[in-house]
Amino acid sequence: MPRIAARNVVTLGFITIFLAAREGFTSSYRSLTAKRNAVLPNFHTHSSPLDGVRRKSGGRARNSKLQNGISNAILRFIMAFTPRFLSAGRDHFFLLGPRGTGKTLWCNHEFPNALRIDLLDPATLRQLSARPERLRELVDANPHAKQVFIDEIQKLPELLEVVHLLIEKKTGHQFVLTGSSARKLRRGDVNLLGGRAAEKHLHPYMAAELGRDFTLNSALQHGMLPVIWAAQDPDALLSAYSGLYLREEVQMEGLVRNIGSFARFLEAMSYSHGSVLNLASVARDCHVNRKTAEGYLE
Repeated sequence: MPRIAARNVVTLGFITIFLAAREGFTSSYRSLTAKRNAVLPNFHTHSSPLDGVRRKSGGRARNSKLQNGISNAILRFIMAFTPRFLSAGRDHFFLLGPRGTGKTLWCNHEFPNALRIDLLDPATLRQLSARPERLRELVDANPHAKQVFIDEIQKLPELLEVVHLLIEKKTGHQFVLTGSSARKLRRGDVNLLGGRAAEKHLHPYMAAELGRDFTLNSALQHGMLPVIWAAQDPDALLSAYSGLYLREEVQMEGLVRNIGSFARFLEAMSYSHGSVLNLASVARDCHVNRKTAEGYLE
C-alpha cells in the first residue's frame, strides 16, 4: 500500500493534466495553431552569445521559429515570477523537471547576469553541436559572468565533457544546467560530472508558494503547472501540452512501442485520480496486460 500511494503522488501532476485534456486531445494542435498569432508576441526573446559569429541566414531562421511556434509557446510562455521553495546555493547543479515548471524563468530571476546558453535556439544548438569546445571560448570571453546557465542540456549532452573540463580548471564559474528529460541524460554513456554537480528538481506549484493566488477549483481543473496556471486560455494550452508530452517525451524517446495504448493508459489512469490505484482495472480499461501497465507507470 505505501508503494501504491507513492506512485499516486509521483503521477499526480500528469494525471491532472490528462484528466482535463482527454476530451480535446485530437484537436489540440488545430486549436493552438488558431491562437498562435495571439501567443507568439508573449515569447521570451533572448539574444544568443553566438550571435557575433553567425552567418546571415535571411528569413529561414525566422520561419523556423514560426514553424516551431506551438512547442515554443509551451516552453517559453511568459509568466510573472512566483518565488519557489528552492535555493540556488553556490555549487554547480543540474535543475531537472517537467516542461513548463518554470526552470528557465527561475534561473533568469536568480542569475540575471549569467552567461546564458539556450539550446532551444536552433542556431546555438547547431554551432555548439559542430564544435562543443566553443563553450570554453564563450566562458573565457565572459570573465565577469560568475554563473554559466545552460538551458535544456539534454539536447546536447556532449557539452558536459567541456563543462567537466572547466570545472576541473576551477575557473570560478558556477554552472547551472537545466533539463526537461532526465531519462535522456541518465541513459547511455553521458558524463554526469562525476558527482561534481548536485541534482535539484523543480516541480509544479505548491499551494503555499502561490499564497492568496491559490484557488482549489483551478488546481483541480487544470493542475498546477506554472505554464498552465499563467495562461489566458488554460484549456487550449493544456491540450497542446498533453500532445507535446506524448510526442516529445514518450514517442520521440522511444519509451513505448504503442503510443495509442499509452494514450489510453493515461486516460484510464485519470479516473483513478485521488483514489487508491487498482492497476489491474486500469490495464483492463486500456486493453493491455498488467505487466505492460506496470511498465507504463514506472
